[in-house]
Amino acid sequence: MGIVNGWWRRPALTLASALFLIGSSFVKLPIPWSPIPISILSFSVALVSLFLGLPLAVVSTSLLLIFKFGMISDWGFSKFGGFPQIGYFVGMLFASSAVGYLSDRGYPDCFLRALGSLYIGSFLILGCGCFALSFYIPFDELLIEGVLPFLAGDFIKNAAAAWIYVSIHKRTFGSHD
Repeated sequence: MGIVNGWWRRPALTLASALFLIGSSFVKLPIPWSPIPISILSFSVALVSLFLGLPLAVVSTSLLLIFKFGMISDWGFSKFGGFPQIGYFVGMLFASSAVGYLSDRGYPDCFLRALGSLYIGSFLILGCGCFALSFYIPFDELLIEGVLPFLAGDFIKNAAAAWIYVSIHKRTFGSHD
């Protein structure tokens, strides 16, 4: 059996993707006024979800969550009296489901549709993140601390992920134009 047809292809892709997500979770930039750091994790979740589709992306993201839940000390419990980032991680699970579902249906077949799929994922991540963050900071500060710092980065990360996906997808499967 070759690499492509091997029985271990799906588990290997899932494990490799989970390791990619775990590695990405350590690349972050703290924001002084927010309990949530800027990271490349949403970019990584977007790529994994587009390329793997619904079942494998959700399993990979779930493995990330299991790993992160095991690393409590990495989450800044002492400064904010809890884990304000949990909503963003749960949102990533929902985002991987939605983007993976759309990818399985062939929706992101061009740059704008791929970008739209990723913005659905960003909306889910930021929405769940703000919901959980609302238990830690006053409601009137949610937009400033939980959404606005991430919008420019989401634009860049989503555009890059959509471009990478469409470029590789067209080279691999041909253009539909």
